[in-house]
Amino acid sequence: MDEKGVSTKLIIDSNRTTIVKERALCESDGRYHFRLDHEKAGDINLEHAAEVINLIRKNGYELILVSDYNKGMITKELMDELKKTKIPIIVDPKEAHRDFYHNVFMIKPNVKEVRKMAGLENELRAAEKLIGELNSNILLTRGQDGVSYFGTDGERFYFPSQAHNGVFDVTGGGDTFIATFAHFYSKKLEIKECARLANKAAGIAVGYPGCYAVSEKEVLEN
Repeated sequence: MDEKGVSTKLIIDSNRTTIVKERALCESDGRYHFRLDHEKAGDINLEHAAEVINLIRKNGYELILVSDYNKGMITKELMDELKKTKIPIIVDPKEAHRDFYHNVFMIKPNVKEVRKMAGLENELRAAEKLIGELNSNILLTRGQDGVSYFGTDGERFYFPSQAHNGVFDVTGGGDTFIATFAHFYSKKLEIKECARLANKAAGIAVGYPGCYAVSEKEVLEN
């Protein structure tokens, strides 16, 4: 992160261990087969939540990106405080925390998550239902079926998947999508253009083994 010029602030908790994900790849072709996680999950305490909020207020950020893995970092108390900053919040959600996301700028569920959050099997109907329940824009990533957007203002659009037929490894595809969207949205691009570029970036990422870091240049040139 330092090499890329990205400032970081780590929260130190002596009662936790850093989560480690071990991925098993095939030696012959590098394909991803399974993952083994080593973790100790549990909600962060209020002191650490306050560290996050104070850091945001001190630095005057214009956009908050929440990646919720349901490991304890994202709590209702933290989300409530984040909303009070009035800064637009984009969330990569977990279905167990659906009630945390009321009135955020946007959530980006995948098919499994949106179905569980809405209690419906059809992901498109589920997304429509969630808009009314959460009052948040929804950017639904649907894997090989592309990306669908549902705006609280009634706007709808769709982009087909940009993944090539020879998809190699889906590791980090969703993270690439939401990070790219946030990157371009912070540059004041329109939501639809941000989604289009994010879709392209995810298509590039899954074409490489492991967690591939897509550059802005790749997205704009492809």
